[in-house]
Amino acid sequence: RIKHPVAKNHESAILGVACKAAFVGLYEEKPQCGAFLCDLIETLEGDAPLEFFEAFLGATTDDDAFQVIEDHIFTPLMEWNCDCTLDVLDTFMGCKSNMGEAKILSVNMAGLAGIDTNAPYQKGKGFNAFWSEFIDTTIPWSSIRTVVDRFTANVCSN
Repeated sequence: RIKHPVAKNHESAILGVACKAAFVGLYEEKPQCGAFLCDLIETLEGDAPLEFFEAFLGATTDDDAFQVIEDHIFTPLMEWNCDCTLDVLDTFMGCKSNMGEAKILSVNMAGLAGIDTNAPYQKGKGFNAFWSEFIDTTIPWSSIRTVVDRFTANVCSN
Protein backbone atom coordinates (compact mmCIF):
# COMPACT_ATOMS: atom_id res chain seq x y z
CA ARG A 1 0.00 0.00 0.00
CA ILE A 2 2.96 2.26 -0.66
CA LYS A 3 0.93 4.23 -3.23
CA HIS A 4 -1.91 5.13 -0.85
CA PRO A 5 -1.36 8.58 0.74
CA VAL A 6 -2.38 7.42 4.24
CA ALA A 7 -1.26 3.79 4.11
CA LYS A 8 2.26 4.66 3.03
CA ASN A 9 2.78 5.99 6.56
CA HIS A 10 1.68 2.69 8.13
CA GLU A 11 4.07 0.02 9.30
CA SER A 12 4.79 -2.87 6.95
CA ALA A 13 4.59 -6.42 8.30
CA ILE A 14 7.12 -7.56 5.70
CA LEU A 15 9.53 -4.62 5.60
CA GLY A 16 9.22 -3.11 9.08
CA VAL A 17 9.29 0.62 9.80
CA ALA A 18 12.71 1.66 8.47
CA CYS A 19 12.57 -0.29 5.20
CA LYS A 20 8.98 0.79 4.54
CA ALA A 21 10.08 4.43 4.99
CA ALA A 22 13.05 3.85 2.68
CA PHE A 23 10.86 2.33 -0.03
CA VAL A 24 8.32 5.16 0.35
CA GLY A 25 11.25 7.52 -0.27
CA LEU A 26 12.24 5.55 -3.36
CA TYR A 27 8.60 5.55 -4.51
CA GLU A 28 8.42 9.32 -4.18
CA GLU A 29 11.64 9.68 -6.16
CA LYS A 30 11.03 6.92 -8.73
CA PRO A 31 7.46 5.56 -8.50
CA GLN A 32 8.06 2.73 -10.99
CA CYS A 33 10.83 1.41 -8.74
CA GLY A 34 9.59 2.06 -5.23
CA ALA A 35 6.18 0.49 -5.79
CA PHE A 36 7.44 -2.64 -7.52
CA LEU A 37 5.72 -5.09 -5.15
CA CYS A 38 2.41 -3.21 -5.39
CA ASP A 39 2.73 -3.00 -9.18
CA LEU A 40 3.51 -6.71 -9.44
CA ILE A 41 0.45 -7.62 -7.37
CA GLU A 42 -1.75 -5.25 -9.39
CA THR A 43 -0.44 -6.72 -12.63
CA LEU A 44 -1.08 -10.27 -11.50
CA GLU A 45 -4.57 -9.35 -10.27
CA GLY A 46 -5.39 -7.41 -13.44
CA ASP A 47 -5.96 -8.42 -17.04
CA ALA A 48 -2.27 -8.90 -17.95
CA PRO A 49 -2.11 -12.65 -17.19
CA LEU A 50 -5.26 -13.29 -19.21
CA GLU A 51 -3.98 -11.17 -22.10
CA PHE A 52 -0.69 -13.08 -22.05
CA PHE A 53 -2.38 -16.51 -22.07
CA GLU A 54 -4.82 -15.49 -24.80
CA ALA A 55 -1.96 -14.25 -26.97
CA PHE A 56 0.20 -17.27 -26.16
CA LEU A 57 -2.56 -19.78 -26.88
CA GLY A 58 -3.41 -17.88 -30.05
CA ALA A 59 0.14 -18.15 -31.38
CA THR A 60 0.23 -20.39 -34.41
CA THR A 61 4.01 -20.88 -34.68
CA ASP A 62 6.95 -21.28 -32.34
CA ASP A 63 8.21 -17.87 -33.41
CA ASP A 64 4.84 -16.29 -32.59
CA ALA A 65 4.82 -17.97 -29.16
CA PHE A 66 8.33 -16.74 -28.35
CA GLN A 67 7.39 -13.25 -29.53
CA VAL A 68 4.44 -13.25 -27.11
CA ILE A 69 6.80 -14.25 -24.27
CA GLU A 70 9.22 -11.52 -25.28
CA ASP A 71 6.52 -8.85 -25.56
CA HIS A 72 4.55 -9.71 -22.42
CA ILE A 73 7.22 -10.95 -20.02
CA PHE A 74 10.84 -10.55 -21.08
CA THR A 75 10.85 -6.98 -22.41
CA PRO A 76 8.86 -5.42 -19.55
CA LEU A 77 10.93 -7.34 -17.00
CA MET A 78 14.22 -6.27 -18.55
CA GLU A 79 13.08 -2.65 -18.86
CA TRP A 80 12.18 -2.62 -15.17
CA ASN A 81 15.43 -4.40 -14.35
CA CYS A 82 17.51 -1.79 -16.15
CA ASP A 83 15.57 1.12 -14.65
CA CYS A 84 15.12 -0.10 -11.09
CA THR A 85 17.08 -3.13 -9.87
CA LEU A 86 20.07 -1.22 -8.52
CA ASP A 87 17.86 1.40 -6.86
CA VAL A 88 15.72 -1.27 -5.18
CA LEU A 89 18.77 -3.26 -4.07
CA ASP A 90 20.53 -0.16 -2.73
CA THR A 91 17.38 0.90 -0.88
CA PHE A 92 17.08 -2.51 0.75
CA MET A 93 20.79 -2.66 1.58
CA GLY A 94 20.43 0.72 3.29
CA CYS A 95 17.70 -0.48 5.63
CA LYS A 96 18.28 -4.24 5.99
CA SER A 97 19.89 -3.82 9.41
CA ASN A 98 16.42 -2.89 10.68
CA MET A 99 14.66 -6.01 9.41
CA GLY A 100 14.14 -7.10 13.00
CA GLU A 101 11.27 -4.57 13.08
CA ALA A 102 9.32 -6.60 10.53
CA LYS A 103 6.35 -8.33 12.12
CA ILE A 104 6.82 -11.29 9.79
CA LEU A 105 9.92 -12.15 11.84
CA SER A 106 8.04 -12.09 15.13
CA VAL A 107 7.72 -15.26 17.16
CA ASN A 108 3.93 -14.97 17.13
CA MET A 109 3.72 -14.78 13.33
CA ALA A 110 6.22 -17.60 12.94
CA GLY A 111 4.33 -19.72 15.45
CA LEU A 112 1.07 -19.16 13.58
CA ALA A 113 2.81 -20.35 10.41
CA GLY A 114 3.94 -23.51 12.20
CA ILE A 115 7.63 -22.54 12.12
CA ASP A 116 9.86 -23.86 14.91
CA THR A 117 10.94 -20.66 16.63
CA ASN A 118 13.56 -22.47 18.72
CA ALA A 119 15.20 -24.54 16.00
CA PRO A 120 18.69 -25.92 16.71
CA TYR A 121 20.27 -23.95 13.85
CA GLN A 122 19.44 -20.74 15.75
CA LYS A 123 22.06 -21.78 18.35
CA GLY A 124 20.16 -20.22 21.24
CA LYS A 125 19.35 -16.93 19.51
CA GLY A 126 15.74 -15.88 19.42
CA PHE A 127 13.85 -16.31 16.16
CA ASN A 128 13.72 -12.60 15.36
CA ALA A 129 17.34 -11.98 16.34
CA PHE A 130 18.60 -14.94 14.32
CA TRP A 131 16.73 -14.09 11.12
CA SER A 132 17.28 -10.33 11.25
CA GLU A 133 21.02 -10.93 11.76
CA PHE A 134 21.03 -13.54 9.00
CA ILE A 135 19.40 -11.09 6.56
CA ASP A 136 21.70 -8.27 7.58
CA THR A 137 25.09 -9.94 7.89
CA THR A 138 25.10 -13.53 6.62
CA ILE A 139 23.77 -13.00 3.11
CA PRO A 140 26.71 -11.74 1.01
CA TRP A 141 25.05 -8.46 -0.05
CA SER A 142 28.21 -6.83 -1.42
CA SER A 143 28.77 -9.83 -3.70
CA ILE A 144 25.14 -9.77 -4.77
CA ARG A 145 25.47 -6.02 -5.48
CA THR A 146 28.59 -6.68 -7.59
CA VAL A 147 26.83 -9.39 -9.65
CA VAL A 148 23.74 -7.22 -10.16
CA ASP A 149 25.89 -4.23 -11.09
CA ARG A 150 27.83 -6.24 -13.67
CA PHE A 151 24.64 -7.79 -15.03
CA THR A 152 22.93 -4.44 -15.51
CA ALA A 153 26.08 -2.89 -16.98
CA ASN A 154 26.23 -5.66 -19.61
CA VAL A 155 22.53 -6.06 -20.33
CA CYS A 156 21.35 -2.47 -20.01
CA SER A 157 23.79 -0.78 -22.36
CA ASN A 158 21.02 0.81 -24.44
